[in-house]
Amino acid sequence: LSQRYGGEHIYTNAGPVLIAVNPCKHLPLYTPQVADQYKAGAFEAVNQLAPHIYLVAGSAFRDMVRQGTSQSLVINGESGAGKTETTKKAMQFFAALAGGTGVEGQVLETNPILEAFGNAKTLRNHNSSRFGKLIEIHFNKTNHICGARIRTYLLEKSRVVHQLKGERSYHIFYQLVRGTKDKTQREALRLPGKPSDYNYLAKSGCTEIDGVDDAANFAEVLEALSDIGLRPADIHALLCTLSGILWLGNLRVEPVHADDSSRIKNDAALSNAANMLGLREKDLAYAITHKKIKTRDELIVKPLTGQEAVDARDALAKALYAGVFTWVVAAINAKLDMGKKASGRFIAILDIYGFEQFQTNRCGCGCGCGHAACF
Repeated sequence: LSQRYGGEHIYTNAGPVLIAVNPCKHLPLYTPQVADQYKAGAFEAVNQLAPHIYLVAGSAFRDMVRQGTSQSLVINGESGAGKTETTKKAMQFFAALAGGTGVEGQVLETNPILEAFGNAKTLRNHNSSRFGKLIEIHFNKTNHICGARIRTYLLEKSRVVHQLKGERSYHIFYQLVRGTKDKTQREALRLPGKPSDYNYLAKSGCTEIDGVDDAANFAEVLEALSDIGLRPADIHALLCTLSGILWLGNLRVEPVHADDSSRIKNDAALSNAANMLGLREKDLAYAITHKKIKTRDELIVKPLTGQEAVDARDALAKALYAGVFTWVVAAINAKLDMGKKASGRFIAILDIYGFEQFQTNRCGCGCGCGHAACF
């Protein structure tokens, strides 16, 4: 592997497994000319071609056509190994191989949305997917792409309220603050001057990524959201919810020592959070500082301590973002729905969640292998 990597041969076959070592730079391996060379592998076995994700994708397409059964690609590896990029390259190859209906362009256009809402900067990767996804690419009777469906799981909700030093939350938050240029719209969304004005984004000490233009990416995301069929009112409501989530982190919880309860300081953060979430200030403050316990015969309302209220606030932020993510994916699937055109055959690409290495591992953490692998 080391010898091949030194010669910029990042792909190596190991039996039925394709091993990809992330080059961490752009290589001329995915040009239209290269794709044309590998298209032959989608119709007959070709032995003289070098290992490549295109070769694996072409083999899956060939088996689907010949055997009449659905196929799958499993892409696995640690965070930063290149799983997300490998997934995108496979999708681009399928689009070049079996396009022609126009649907393939819609499938590829979903990438900016999924990356904005589901990816973040980690210590090892500037664009790390913080969720798992299964992408089903469906084909019609003439073996052309007719639609797709995306299934997601294991969204890292904790990243909304906490990140390690040097990491960021989800890209969409920084894009929202930096990419909203219109003064009237900024006022409508209650946006501050910079991302670090939000506590949820300031804790890690990192709000920028070298070489990444959050404002330009936000414009691309807005265009993609419009392309999947969201109306301007839907997009505005979505952005309001994102703003409200961020303002939740600025709510100041004050303990009341007399009865071991708590209260929310009545300031601009409470007003902004409630306004963006469509709630009354007193209702939001009460919900965060109290919990309800339902017994067999009655409903008991118990005030929360200061720390419990902070935990409730963060839990609300995480739940809201999970709901936003689910709603966005549902909107994408509605656009990519194949209706009655599908033949029942599809190629599924499973992009498995990347593993991280922490000083202290908790539930759900672990150590993975040092490369991406495609089965």
